[in-house]
Amino acid sequence: MINHGKWFKDTRNLKTLWFVEIGDDIAHPITQIGKVPLSMQNGQTKHLKDVNHVPTIIKNLVLVGQMVQQVLHATFNPNGCFVEDMKN
Repeated sequence: MINHGKWFKDTRNLKTLWFVEIGDDIAHPITQIGKVPLSMQNGQTKHLKDVNHVPTIIKNLVLVGQMVQQVLHATFNPNGCFVEDMKN
């Protein structure tokens, strides 16, 4: 879920209005679904597909399970989160 609409590529509108609830107990509307670029450490750009555009959330949330489904590997350590493309 990302609030920055300008980050999205290849967006599509939803046929039915959907909402997501996060820690603030507010139903936030999902306005579109699309791809969002991820800058990889080697300078390449990968795109995370099927990301929800939720303009009313304050923080961007990336689902680790969604990255894993797209053959990306996420590793967490004290320095942050590192994402690796398992196909390449």
